[in-house]
Amino acid sequence: MLYDDKIISKIRHGVAAKFLLFVVLVSTVVILSTTAARIYSDYKKAINTINLQLLEIQESYIEVITSYAWVANTEMLQKQIDGISRLPNIRFLELRIHESPIITAGKRKPFYDITREYPLVWKYREEEIVLGSLRVNLSFDALMKSLKYEAVEIISVQIITIIVISGLIFYLFYLMVGKHLNRMARYTKSLSLNRLDIPLVLDRSKISGNSQDELSLLCKSINQMRENLITDIKKREVAEEALRESEEKYRHLFESSMDAILLFDPGNGYLDCNPAAFELFGIKSKKQLSGLTPADLSPKYQPGGTLSSEKANKMISMAFETGSNLFEWKHANLDGEEFYASVLATRIKINGQTIIQQTIRDISDYKRTQEMMVQSEKMLSVGGLAAGMAHEINNPLAGMMQTADVMAKRLTNVKMPANMRTAKEIGIDMDDINAFMEKRDIPRMLTTINESGRRIAAIVGNMLGFARKSDTRASSHDLAELLDKTLELAVSDFDLKKHYDFKMIEIKKEYDGNAPPVPCEPAKIQQVLLNILRNGAQAMQEAGTEKPVFIVRTRFDKKQKAVCVEIGDNGPGMDEEIRKRVFEPFYTTKPVGVGTGLGLSVSYFIITENHDGEMSVESTPGSGAMFIICLPLERKEA
Repeated sequence: MLYDDKIISKIRHGVAAKFLLFVVLVSTVVILSTTAARIYSDYKKAINTINLQLLEIQESYIEVITSYAWVANTEMLQKQIDGISRLPNIRFLELRIHESPIITAGKRKPFYDITREYPLVWKYREEEIVLGSLRVNLSFDALMKSLKYEAVEIISVQIITIIVISGLIFYLFYLMVGKHLNRMARYTKSLSLNRLDIPLVLDRSKISGNSQDELSLLCKSINQMRENLITDIKKREVAEEALRESEEKYRHLFESSMDAILLFDPGNGYLDCNPAAFELFGIKSKKQLSGLTPADLSPKYQPGGTLSSEKANKMISMAFETGSNLFEWKHANLDGEEFYASVLATRIKINGQTIIQQTIRDISDYKRTQEMMVQSEKMLSVGGLAAGMAHEINNPLAGMMQTADVMAKRLTNVKMPANMRTAKEIGIDMDDINAFMEKRDIPRMLTTINESGRRIAAIVGNMLGFARKSDTRASSHDLAELLDKTLELAVSDFDLKKHYDFKMIEIKKEYDGNAPPVPCEPAKIQQVLLNILRNGAQAMQEAGTEKPVFIVRTRFDKKQKAVCVEIGDNGPGMDEEIRKRVFEPFYTTKPVGVGTGLGLSVSYFIITENHDGEMSVESTPGSGAMFIICLPLERKEA
């Protein structure tokens, strides 16, 4: 059979050649092992034969040689020595009588493999007489030569056998396996997307057979792999088409969204944005946005005094950790104009890269409306206090007017019998006027006028100070003083419809004298405190609480560096569901038309957002409620 160079190269480096090499190596090891074992066995047999020869010399010849030596029969001694020398492997013999060699046989050499010396002892009259000795020298030359020839013969026969069998095995292996493997290799090498419809078919001869052997299973596996590839490619084409459609939909939503959408990579800044972001931030091109960070589109400080860069990193880290983060943020466009925004930061993956998608909505109008709601709620509180304020103002005014009227009559009406009797008793004398006024209690009346006037001034001043639109600048105030002022306002609260009076509630004060002032907006804090007091008073009145009590407490929390205000009552309390929702906007338990559901939600906003504080409530049904407000001592300002 003739082969070209490529086929010969494949045969030399193919599985058949490697298999043949393996067979040759294994056969060689087996031949060498068996030959060595056989030679060693023959060597042991030859050694045993030599030992038998030496034993035969000792048992068969030594006694005879000793008897001839006793009678000095040289002729017979020579014959015995010649007989021993003809034994195999005997190379040299030497017979000594009285230390003198008399007979030798063979060739003397300087070295022999085995040398054995037998003493010649004759027994005469129970006495052993040493006549001499027989020295026998043996050599393994013949033995080693025969073993060498034997090994060469065995190895030659085995090598010829291996060559013949290996060639036959090589041919059969190539015929049954090798050429099919080559066929499979050529098929898989030529396999491509355009040739997946062509199956692999092996030309199996009768020698190979058509049974389900390993080659058939491998062929089926390759064809199954080809079919799986076809199926996977079709699925991938469908998935790619769906992905293209999804990307087109996303791109359409991205471009047409009314909210600003920006793609942000913490390592490289902003990557992309939609047209709404251009309008919101005053950006003219995506190139102008590239590389900027959220801090670049924000004022230096956020509300509360935190650096925008620090707070932005915190918000982005939360989005990476949790998957999304919704928060409010104060932004600034490229012209420096600031505005409030609602930001939804979402972790997404695009082209294997994890980035943040920011959906930004301008809520400046909402924030302004919220501020208006705060002011509106304040005005509603003032309106609720109007009746009580009028009631409280009328009482001191009436006292002042009545006292002034009585005083005027007693000083000016000379026909009044009481004045006449008094003037007669003390005499009409200017020096006695002072005594007269003391007798008629005129100084006490004047004091009452003054006290009533001061009370009117305090109430009106406090009300006007509370109702006035607050300045956004915060200064340090003592929360105990703000509590006292708020309680004065609350005492003026009288509900004409429900006929309850705040003055009927007992107030227990527990102020911490070591509590330092805190930075806050006093009017807003008073609004929060008043909302809590009014809600508690109304709840206790509606529940018919006997001996209603408010416990107002201030304490200094050194660990949190904050001053806390606690307002507790002994009213009906709240269940868990109401307690969880009490700060939700528009949530109220009052009938329709009675409450707006904004009082506590606005209060919560004032404490948490405007003052960076904390506000919570603790309550169980039947055990009253405790509102806790904590304001930090250090409030950073931009």
